[in-house]
Amino acid sequence: MKNTKRFLITTALEESWRYDEPILFLGEWCRLYSRKEHWDNLDADVLTYHWADKSKLDRDCEFLSSYYEQLLIILAQKLNEIHNTDFSLRYWRILVGPWLAYFIQMLFDRWESVHQAIELYELDETVLLEYDETLFIPNDMNDFVKLFVEDSWNHGILGIILNQFTTIRCIIKKPSLQARGMSLPITQSRKDYIKQKLIYLPSKVISLFAKDPDIFLNGTYLPVKTEIKLQIKLGQFPQLWENNIKTVRIEPDLNKRNWVLKSTVESSFDTFVNSLIPKHIPTAYLEGFSSLVEQTKNLGWPKNPKIIFTSNILWHDCVSMAYTAEKVENGSLLVYGQHGGFYGSGKFSWAEKHEIAISDFYLSWGWDEIKQSKIIPLGILKSFGKHSMGSVSLSKTRTKTLLLVLVSISRYSYRLDSDLNSGEMIKSFEEHFSFVRTLPMNIKNQVLVRLHVHEYGWFIGSRWKDQFSDIMLDDGTSNMERLMRNCRILVYTYNSTGYLESLSLNIPTIIFWNSYSSPLRDSAVPYFEELKKAGIFHETPGSAAAKVAEIWEDVPGWWNQPQIQRARENFCNRFARTLKNPTKLLKDILLSVKA
Repeated sequence: MKNTKRFLITTALEESWRYDEPILFLGEWCRLYSRKEHWDNLDADVLTYHWADKSKLDRDCEFLSSYYEQLLIILAQKLNEIHNTDFSLRYWRILVGPWLAYFIQMLFDRWESVHQAIELYELDETVLLEYDETLFIPNDMNDFVKLFVEDSWNHGILGIILNQFTTIRCIIKKPSLQARGMSLPITQSRKDYIKQKLIYLPSKVISLFAKDPDIFLNGTYLPVKTEIKLQIKLGQFPQLWENNIKTVRIEPDLNKRNWVLKSTVESSFDTFVNSLIPKHIPTAYLEGFSSLVEQTKNLGWPKNPKIIFTSNILWHDCVSMAYTAEKVENGSLLVYGQHGGFYGSGKFSWAEKHEIAISDFYLSWGWDEIKQSKIIPLGILKSFGKHSMGSVSLSKTRTKTLLLVLVSISRYSYRLDSDLNSGEMIKSFEEHFSFVRTLPMNIKNQVLVRLHVHEYGWFIGSRWKDQFSDIMLDDGTSNMERLMRNCRILVYTYNSTGYLESLSLNIPTIIFWNSYSSPLRDSAVPYFEELKKAGIFHETPGSAAAKVAEIWEDVPGWWNQPQIQRARENFCNRFARTLKNPTKLLKDILLSVKA
């Protein structure tokens, strides 16, 4: 690979491309499927993704976990100095921790890709598009989430590495547009937005007269009816509190960003990270911090809750994060509920680690860990109040579809865990195609492919239509529970929330994924082995397709067998536990914590 000089292309921004010389694409994220005619016949290699080596991923997970903890301490000290505050490390972990972890893990990924390319290839030069640096300063976490999936943001980060930390010749070029590239699609209609506002209106009125609740339920992941029932059982006037409130927008002030973090790690990568944190930290944590704090005081939320119970607002909702950080600082207990799949079963999950770290008590969907005494096995919050299908009827399922549920992740890696990563998406597509190809024609004609609502520039629907012109596609916006209950069998292709919910509801389900790409932790292996023996879990598309073909004519006959139900129940008891009276148990847990 060192014999031929190659021009380096870092992103899908074609203004930075050349077509008349050998090329190295830094990753599959460069090659948009919709632009295939522009790159398909080039003299080009694609760099093998560095985290395709799972032993390297394991080492990097360990390094980055330790590195994050060190940087969090240093950044917390710096922010206390800047804002003239004396907040604890836990305060800043709740408020700034998710951004810092995402950011350093992304920087490391981009850094490793560039340096692996240099190690393996003779690289001649690259073109860097010079954007206004303020375009890449997010206002808050929601803004940041939209930024880091964009080609322009990643082009800018990669450009800094190439220009300042390598000897590759960089040709600086002004882009024709200062647009920020690709953003996540807006999936909420105006009608849904107004409906959501109306749901919370009564609670805003009630809060003017009702006593502040001791136990503040916000973003619990519970169905609405279940949450209202829980509040009544707790002896509180039921209120639904609005979250995902827009953070006050404050423009960045570059004069307030002339500082550099200094850590004890001496490396070029550390220099790179420490120099970028002040330039990229969201304004909500710097210039807009006082406005953010003031915003939390005008929410009408409880002033001194004894307990805050939440499950999914402390990742992207800066207003809720700031409120929670302050209340925890002042003595409120934080009870955090698991809000998705992969937790408890994936080999390594930074999200799981973070949520447990910031909480006083952690309510899992059934699993526990010997070294984590704060974990309380509860049940699958998302299914509380929903009814199981019970024994599946043949007459209700004979003519219905096979629902194939797909994964989609950002073309650019952003969060560190031992799951499928962006560099493995093309291989994942091929495995899904292989599953459908292997099915008998009578079943293939009944397949409905459920796309992810965010396709991140993979053009997954187009890929499917090119492979199977008559395939039925759902764009990811249809009601998922309705689709699950109306299909003959549900097939899930990744370690996720969905199949846990379907298994907990006793909906006939088959799951398959590549265990090398998404390895399990040791404690989870026996439960998946039991599912494998029952024919529910498969590690290859061929095995999953063969099982579907075997049981297609009598899915209920297979699913209702005692040994299949026993395997499902054992698995659910560990990862998706259902309870006869979940609100009573949850009430008892919260009251015991309060006491």
